[in-house]
Amino acid sequence: MNATDPIRQHARSTPDAPAFILDDRPPLSYADYDAVLDAIARRLLDAGVRPGHSVALAVHRDFALFTLGLALARIGATGFASKAPEDPCDFRVVSRGVAPSPHAPTLQIDKQWFQAPAAGARGAPLATHQDGTALFHIFRTSGTTGRAKALGLSHDDILSRADRRRRALPLPQPGRAMTKVRPAASYGFQFLLRVLLEGGAIVDAPALDDVPGAIGRHRVNYLVMPPGILSAMIARMPPGIGPFPSLEFVEISGSRLTDQLAELAFRRVSPNLITLYGSTEAGLIAIGPVRDILGIPGAVGRLIPGVVVQIVDDAGNPLPPDTEGTLRLRDDGGHSYYGDSGPATAFRDGWFYSGDLARLTHDGMLVIGGRADQIINVGGGKVAPEKLEHKVLAFPGVADVAAFAVPSRTANIDRVAMAIVIGPGFDFATFQARCREELGVFAPETVLRMDAIPRNENGKINRQDLQALAAAHAAAPAR
Repeated sequence: MNATDPIRQHARSTPDAPAFILDDRPPLSYADYDAVLDAIARRLLDAGVRPGHSVALAVHRDFALFTLGLALARIGATGFASKAPEDPCDFRVVSRGVAPSPHAPTLQIDKQWFQAPAAGARGAPLATHQDGTALFHIFRTSGTTGRAKALGLSHDDILSRADRRRRALPLPQPGRAMTKVRPAASYGFQFLLRVLLEGGAIVDAPALDDVPGAIGRHRVNYLVMPPGILSAMIARMPPGIGPFPSLEFVEISGSRLTDQLAELAFRRVSPNLITLYGSTEAGLIAIGPVRDILGIPGAVGRLIPGVVVQIVDDAGNPLPPDTEGTLRLRDDGGHSYYGDSGPATAFRDGWFYSGDLARLTHDGMLVIGGRADQIINVGGGKVAPEKLEHKVLAFPGVADVAAFAVPSRTANIDRVAMAIVIGPGFDFATFQARCREELGVFAPETVLRMDAIPRNENGKINRQDLQALAAAHAAAPAR
């Protein structure tokens, strides 16, 4: 089955139902959107794109990136988001002003590509490529700790993941969903696809200041936001705005939601906050209401049905409940990294080894202790940066924080550094004293004050960028 076939089925059964609600043009119905996919697919075929080809997508607008990915999948070709003209590919599709590929034919898009053809000019529906084992799309991992890895998911894989999400948490009916996670990230792309597969409407996410108005105007009932964007939106909302009665679910993605931000979001946005945990490699793993995890640092929810997880020691032996070890799970599609982008050892013996430290409580709560490759080692004492961040976020005037390791100049040990975003009531002397008192040997030697913590498109902290910034700061001459 082709992953775009359900969209065509909705176009036939509910042709006038909205698929996309866009602020800058009339809504696109399912019949219109299916015709757009056919029209783009025909353009691609006319240009020489064929089943099995890989196509780099260097386009600005999220709607265009997502729609091109589906049009390619419809004909059996494989798309992937691209930033580098040198990315290996058979074709490159670009927005105006983006560099062409030096190695492959380049197609430049314009607005006409995404206009629904008039009903009388659509012709017969394009036959979809029906090999479910064909690659649907290539997704890159976050790359926050090193080179981003790539994972190719087939049509069968992506449909299986969408069905698992539907069974764990169906969309409200009628679904009207908005996400501030971009489709260049696997999480954002798969959420948009999931909405269309379930017959919902995607409300195009506007600029952050306009999101509250769009939620009310379009009666959005499912909102997806990383914590950093959620915090920024609340900070910019005028008094008296929110909470929003239409929101049945606010899905927190990408990184952890602090207890303080959760309580603020309950009051200003919606009491219906949920948290999800998953990965590009394995899909959705755990889900739970935010109220269930408050006060449990690192808790991400309970395992969804059908997911098989084990916490193991370094030798691969399963550990008892409430014991921290390495998280491994039976993977759902994507049984290896694409090309040579990642280590083959991550997928072995039918398991995917996530690289996360975790424990399962006696009552089935999954608690993530941090990435094994991000653990900070100070003279033999080890700590996950997330545990330091959880404590520091409770300090007065700290609006956001990221902890990370930097190497010592004189010994082969880590030093702790932190980047902080400050708010009202912050006092640096008080901050230093609290760090010494509550963090001990893990008190930061370097503190960078920033306007915003760098995060990737999934909302995860980019610690590599922070390490480079700290190194540059240390190398700068004193003034």
